[in-house]
Amino acid sequence: MSAGSGRYNLEPGQLRRAFLIVWLIVSAVLLCLLIAPWLSPSDLLHGMASACRSQLHHGPSCPLCGMTTAFIHISQGQFQEALAANKFSLLLYFLFVANEVTVLWIACTRAARLLSHWKITGPSLSEEGQHLTNTGG
Repeated sequence: MSAGSGRYNLEPGQLRRAFLIVWLIVSAVLLCLLIAPWLSPSDLLHGMASACRSQLHHGPSCPLCGMTTAFIHISQGQFQEALAANKFSLLLYFLFVANEVTVLWIACTRAARLLSHWKITGPSLSEEGQHLTNTGG
């Protein structure tokens, strides 16, 4: 950070890498939210979810009220019940899934690109023989 300016001087590559890291962290959390209803009993998840503070303090529900219940219903294939719990649950769930598919696709394409550039080749036998001959071994 430059003195007195209050701004960070990041190069475009650094900024892009920072966004990528944040996106990967958020995606990891989203993946946990997506698989939790499949792996955990619904009673446990309901017990872990706290009551909506907006509803407790102000009365009307917030846009995320009922989302835990809705995600549990979606994982059980109960789509009408999910919509009854929160009308935006299916949209949000499938946006989360689309995000995870995108992360997986980008990770696979980058891994394939790295593997295609990363060729492990050992010394050829002729080079090995020359090395032994030159060193007297």
